Amino acid sequence: MAHELEEIPLFPLHMVLFPYAQIHLNVFEDRYVQMVRYCREFDAPFGVALIRAGSLGDEEPEPYMVGSVARLQSAQDRDDGGIELHAYGERRFRIRQLNYEGDFPTVRVEPVTELEVEDDARTYALNMRVQESFRELVQGTLVSDLSVKIRFPSDPTVVSFIVASLLPLDNLEKQRLLELIDTRQRLNELREFAERHVATSLKPLTFDDVKDIINPN
Repeated sequence: MAHELEEIPLFPLHMVLFPYAQIHLNVFEDRYVQMVRYCREFDAPFGVALIRAGSLGDEEPEPYMVGSVARLQSAQDRDDGGIELHAYGERRFRIRQLNYEGDFPTVRVEPVTELEVEDDARTYALNMRVQESFRELVQGTLVSDLSVKIRFPSDPTVVSFIVASLLPLDNLEKQRLLELIDTRQRLNELREFAERHVATSLKPLTFDDVKDIINPN
């Protein structure tokens, strides 16, 4: 049975939002300020999609078709007329219709459904290895003189989205990971990247990158 399409506002951005990840934005363009105020007034979600072609200031930037639904945590008006917003990713969507004719862009979307994850020794081992590799990365590049504790949920799919959002991948790599519907495949690719990152000392993480999931000891 086909899914009924859901209509939501769209915020095309030069970034990828994963489920369970946080975003912090200063919004200043009028149509997106109106969008945020609408979402704040009606407690409505909005969609975030990576821009494929064009820029945010264009009349009709072209987004990738898979993005994430975001939910406002706070939206504070600024003196300059803009809005500072904090939001988090909830779930993924696929765009089926795109409309730029209203006060702000809207899309009609259907959900992206993850394949069922087998609860077996292979999945457990892969999940633990990704967590271990990420801890090594944080400890080695962020705070080498400080021991930290990283809090991870037990769900391997949630872990895969959180790690994907925090690793210093480029937007095209993140978009591909967002579009994957196989948790094991996503975890395996994240493990390979994290291990390669540790071995080659690529771009380090910052405290702001991981502050939501670590506790200094």
